[in-house]
Amino acid sequence: MNRSTQFLNYITITVNTLFILLLVTSSNTMAQTIHTKDVVNFWNAYDQIHQTNSHEKQLDIINTIYLNPGSDGLKKLCQTMNYSDSTFVRSIVTYPKFWNSLRVKTESLQQENLNIQKHVKTLKSLYPDLQPSNLYMCIGLGSAGGRPIGKDLVIGLELALGDSSINTTELRSQDKRDFYKSAQSNGLEFIAVHEYIHTQQKKSSSNYVLKQAIREGSCDFMAELVIGRPLTINYIKYGYANYQKSFDLLRKDLVNPNLNNWFYNYDVSTIKDLGYFMGYVISKKYYENSLDPSQAIKEIIELDYADDEAVFSFLNKSGVFDESLDYAGELIKFKSDCPTIESITPIGEDKVIASTTKKIGIAFLSR
Repeated sequence: MNRSTQFLNYITITVNTLFILLLVTSSNTMAQTIHTKDVVNFWNAYDQIHQTNSHEKQLDIINTIYLNPGSDGLKKLCQTMNYSDSTFVRSIVTYPKFWNSLRVKTESLQQENLNIQKHVKTLKSLYPDLQPSNLYMCIGLGSAGGRPIGKDLVIGLELALGDSSINTTELRSQDKRDFYKSAQSNGLEFIAVHEYIHTQQKKSSSNYVLKQAIREGSCDFMAELVIGRPLTINYIKYGYANYQKSFDLLRKDLVNPNLNNWFYNYDVSTIKDLGYFMGYVISKKYYENSLDPSQAIKEIIELDYADDEAVFSFLNKSGVFDESLDYAGELIKFKSDCPTIESITPIGEDKVIASTTKKIGIAFLSR
């Protein structure tokens, strides 16, 4: 073999080796983005647990197959939500109809993952400063559908995939049955993008309605923008059908620290999570009013929630209200509208109520 032939063979081998390395690197990068091994492990553990009546063996199975080899995301989820081996076993044994109806929905994860990867690329093109985040698909015990934990994102599929097709006949909690009865999802891809935005937001406590509305609603808006499909969740439909009424109510509650009427209210007699709609509209109008869409996206994602005036400036630029509002003024108005207690009876001079008291009277100052 002459030197020319040797050189060409060397080049061919080197190029082929480089191509293989690129494939492996790309595959590993994608694997680090979305982790689904916990789902496979859960169902393996589920099947084996139902093959024995020994509680000791069931605990060993859930630990050996699911919890101990679990991803970092699963471990963080269990720690944050206080999930234990015994609570998993109890749920698996007690609610087989529930779990079997959920299992069917986890069978399309491969296609869902491809969709999510595509949307993450779109998000990166819209927001070049996007920071990487591991996405963990896990199965928990109904306390977290999707939540950022540190810089990572953990999705609890038992809630994220929940809808009215889930069999809830075994569930004892009326709140849980109500949740699945009224649950309506735009798909796992929407939840993933929504929660991914949360990992990019600046951390701060959401101590009043407007702040929480924008924090959540902006993720809804960005997910819609990225996926390119209108949201069809119930609170979106209700919000548009009752637009003026909803914003009139929000106007009174902007700085209300009680979030219960706007978020996570799963009573089926009301529209739950209407606060998401309010923040969605505010963010959407902020984007539409901007002369620079790219800058608007950056400002939506990077809003400083620790700065109350920045939050109200964001609201004002959206134009949802005709007047310009400020945090200090709204706080004074809200406090002045709150009832003031004048007296409580019966209370003795020692400020103590007797343990035998059956009725308590509260008198408010008249306005």
